Amino acid sequence: MVWGTVITVDPAHKLQTVGNLFIEFGGPGHIYNTFTLEKQESATVLRLGMSVLAPDAAQVIASMRSGWDILFDCMKARVEGNPQPEQAVG
Repeated sequence: MVWGTVITVDPAHKLQTVGNLFIEFGGPGHIYNTFTLEKQESATVLRLGMSVLAPDAAQVIASMRSGWDILFDCMKARVEGNPQPEQAVG
């Protein structure tokens, strides 16, 4: 599965991707993601910016954000050495 093509890389700061949306996922359309890392005191914050061109862009963004939140929660738990969040199990 290809989620997108990497367009911009600024190591340790930013990653930008663009991908296609098929009808099953709210398309036809395109999705543009910007992942940024920000240093805050003793932590690093991962932020996701998302732009969507699709017939129901608001619904696509809500669905995608929900999926990314689950993935980010799992990644955070793994980095911190904690068990996976409940929504990721099963």
